[in-house]
Amino acid sequence: MKNWLPLDEIFLIQPKSPEEVDAIAEDIHKLASLLPYYEPDFIEGGMREFPEAFTVIYHLDIPVAYIEINDSTSHDLGKDSLEFGGSVLEMYRDRGLTQQVAPQVIRQAFKRTGKKKMLAFVPKDNKEARFAIAALGFKYFGDLDGISRYKLDRKDALA
Repeated sequence: MKNWLPLDEIFLIQPKSPEEVDAIAEDIHKLASLLPYYEPDFIEGGMREFPEAFTVIYHLDIPVAYIEINDSTSHDLGKDSLEFGGSVLEMYRDRGLTQQVAPQVIRQAFKRTGKKKMLAFVPKDNKEARFAIAALGFKYFGDLDGISRYKLDRKDALA
């Protein structure tokens, strides 16, 4: 834990309106473009429609990570659940951001939506992300097409 960033140097922006999304859109595009499935149209449409699904994490004044929690509609097993995702700039990985910030964001999402479970889908070859998801309490339940699948129950997240 010696590499963890001090909490007093980290701040979050959780937009509540399309106007607040517009104010940080450039930061989110920069972070989201690191993901292999980056779609600028989704960021523009999805974020403006559901701004409360996004949290941007800053170290001092630098956007270094984001967390996205949406309704999971793309998978049959995701009906009536949430889906967790995000990205961290490479130089900020292994600095404790996910472990320090994500639990609070996850609890907020469960309380706001009333959903019973949250899913996370991580490329099977991304060992660091798989470790981070497991450390947040997500339970592995199998691989499909090169993707490791994880689930977190509401009661475990809110315990």
